[in-house]
Amino acid sequence: MSAFEFQLRTRPLEPSLPAPTILLDAFDGHDRASTIQTFSISDRRPRTSVPLSSAANDFLWLAIAVLAADTAATRSQSADRWTRDMKLVVPAASPGWAANSIRVERMLEFLTGDHWRVEFVDRAPRVMRIPQPIGDVVCLLSGGLDSLIGAIDLLARRPYRHVLLVGAHDSPMSATKQIDLAVGLQGAFRGRVDAQRTGAQLRRAQQEQERTLPPERENTTRSRSLYFIAAGLARATLLGPDVPLYIPENGVIGLNVPISPSRAGSLSTRTTHPHFVRLLREVLDAAGITNPLENPYRLMTKGEALLQSAEPQVLGRLAPTSISCAHPLALRYRRCIGSCGYCYPCLIRRASMHALGLDGADGYCIDVLSDPDFLNAPSATSASLLAVVSAIHRGSEPIDVLRNGPLEAVEIPAFARVHREGLRELETWLRTSGNPELLRMLP
Repeated sequence: MSAFEFQLRTRPLEPSLPAPTILLDAFDGHDRASTIQTFSISDRRPRTSVPLSSAANDFLWLAIAVLAADTAATRSQSADRWTRDMKLVVPAASPGWAANSIRVERMLEFLTGDHWRVEFVDRAPRVMRIPQPIGDVVCLLSGGLDSLIGAIDLLARRPYRHVLLVGAHDSPMSATKQIDLAVGLQGAFRGRVDAQRTGAQLRRAQQEQERTLPPERENTTRSRSLYFIAAGLARATLLGPDVPLYIPENGVIGLNVPISPSRAGSLSTRTTHPHFVRLLREVLDAAGITNPLENPYRLMTKGEALLQSAEPQVLGRLAPTSISCAHPLALRYRRCIGSCGYCYPCLIRRASMHALGLDGADGYCIDVLSDPDFLNAPSATSASLLAVVSAIHRGSEPIDVLRNGPLEAVEIPAFARVHREGLRELETWLRTSGNPELLRMLP
């Protein structure tokens, strides 16, 4: 297949485009005719469900459709086995989305590395109802360390602030981490934390479905972040047009400068890259969604974000519960489910924890600093560490920060500093290992 065509339908009996268009049907409740299942769950206290505004509803449905299409379209079927031609037909209540389509396509192309054509149909999608949010600020809670730091800082720096944490179901492990961290934060900041979780997933084939989805699934889904942000914004809009959405992410991961040629271009994720955030802001402004997007750590390394924590004791207690791994199920054949220990996010996490004086091998399937077979048998597991060592040898140049996307000229020096200090954190951590073989590899 050279191109993928999708149509989102949110109500039964809506007209459908002819095959081979893939139908993304997301009907209300647990309708077995749906090919997409969505859900929203509040924390311990029951909440009345409230409808979203037209603009927020349109944007959330767009994000759901993009995530579903991204998951259902396997890259292996494209000509270069990566870049896909994607056409998506989406209903929208506001006729202004048609004029916004070029901005949406530009945003998606940068985020996923594919060619997108988005057609908005003048038909109001089903209005989503979600649990009534409570709070004066919304913070995404992924289950990772950065979002934990962000939530703690929001709560600790303003003693009367009430924070709504929003998690997006990505896997059973991420859901568990989000729940456990929310409970931990509620215990540390009593009466000031509410939490909601949300999800949108493809369903298995059912005989009631008009057209079942292709059985294969794509696991590189770059668009998960867009859905996560849309879910957070949906709640922020209900709290008020000026209520900010916090997307905590350190600048090293935000820039995600490729550390090896194999990770260049769209092979590196662009979840919080400044250029993506700028394109997203343009889309939201055109749609009339005014809520600010805030990332207080965009110009910090992960270690710097940890060190500036407003409540280091709470952070130290909850940090082991978080997970920052790119593929936490990679070593289940070894009966180890959790942080792999060898992916790039795991390496950055350990280096940042070392900066705080809290690094250790506990909780990682592989200890790259001491595993005697890790470097002696080069493989996919050692690729990230070897790429980090090579990057340390090359050093950091200001132009490096442009390798994963454009930046505003005035921002380049600040981001170059973040990239340089991020490499320095990694090198400092590796030099403390005492591993003779690893030390010989360093400059």
